[in-house]
Amino acid sequence: MLDKKQILMVVHAYYKEDTRVRREADALVAAGNKVDVICLNKGDEPKTEEFNGVTMIRLPVARSKSRSKLNYILEYLKFALLAFFKVSGFFFKKHPKVVMIHNMPNFLVFAALVPRLFGAKVVLDMHDVMPELYLNLFNRQGGLLQKLLFLEERISAMFASKVMTVNHILATKLEKRLKKPLFILYNTPDPSILQVTNPLPRITQKFNLFHHGNIQERYGLVRMVEVMKQLTAKSNDYHLEVHGRGVFYDEIQARAKAAGIAEDCQFNPGFAPENVGNMLVNADVGLVLNYPSEFMDVCLPVKLLEYVACKVPVITSRIAAVEATFGDDMLYYFDNDEQLLALIEHVKANPQEAAAKAEKAYKQYLSLQWDSEKQRFTDFIAGL
Repeated sequence: MLDKKQILMVVHAYYKEDTRVRREADALVAAGNKVDVICLNKGDEPKTEEFNGVTMIRLPVARSKSRSKLNYILEYLKFALLAFFKVSGFFFKKHPKVVMIHNMPNFLVFAALVPRLFGAKVVLDMHDVMPELYLNLFNRQGGLLQKLLFLEERISAMFASKVMTVNHILATKLEKRLKKPLFILYNTPDPSILQVTNPLPRITQKFNLFHHGNIQERYGLVRMVEVMKQLTAKSNDYHLEVHGRGVFYDEIQARAKAAGIAEDCQFNPGFAPENVGNMLVNADVGLVLNYPSEFMDVCLPVKLLEYVACKVPVITSRIAAVEATFGDDMLYYFDNDEQLLALIEHVKANPQEAAAKAEKAYKQYLSLQWDSEKQRFTDFIAGL
């Protein structure tokens, strides 16, 4: 029997859009715990709201549309300061046994200073590594800010009772830096969101190239502009379907229009995570286009796992964490845009081979299923 707890989560994100945080909160509620989540507010959302048994407490902070270093810092600082006061007040009212902090930033963990002083367990869930992300975003090696981010990472981890992260590749890197063991919870999809309950109508009979998730420049969707231009110049049989929002969303649409491929593309705004299965019924191949970098090498993209779980053939750039999980006989890997173009044509021409690879990838995925990960996670929290 699990020890039922009052648990508080803090995340600098819109809760309904953060699939990892939602999976964790839902799992804890299903295990009988009471879960509250302090999160961002888009501006027109209620301050508090019940959602699937979880109480959302929204602070008056929204994501800035400008992604300059100054705006990143100011947004993080504002949320962290407000979260500190909210967490402190919450603690004296409801006395949570566990406070879970989801990075970024890592220093958000200090919002739980008061609960930590009074004996509550503080868990830092490191979704991403901030020093490597800084290098990826601003193309700056070293420098004072990156050194400060390494220091921020170490101090935050020292303050936390426990630290957890998303895969073994990242855990190995962090354990060397932090000198602290990490609990690993794979960022694997909840099967409930992959169920096909109301499939979206297929708007094209062409070979449908599918991409969904956060639209950021570093995730490489821009590569498809030139690739689609070359594909459609050869054949009228290709279509690109995109679902998601992000700071690069308007830019990628503008580039598609300028390249003359807009009519061969379908750009859809943000989607509800629970609708992923209904969307993927129309995918002939799933695209994971991340530009290689030290930051990306430790990522195992959840959208890739969603494709695999739905037995959609996957074309992906070479990412160390992905290669460590899925072999060449399971996914199609590319190293440059020329190979990406050739692989798309190859997959279209060889549907049986693609289906066989997807089946092998699915069998490998079964070892990472959320049902087993969920039990490990709830046992971990119960044991604190």
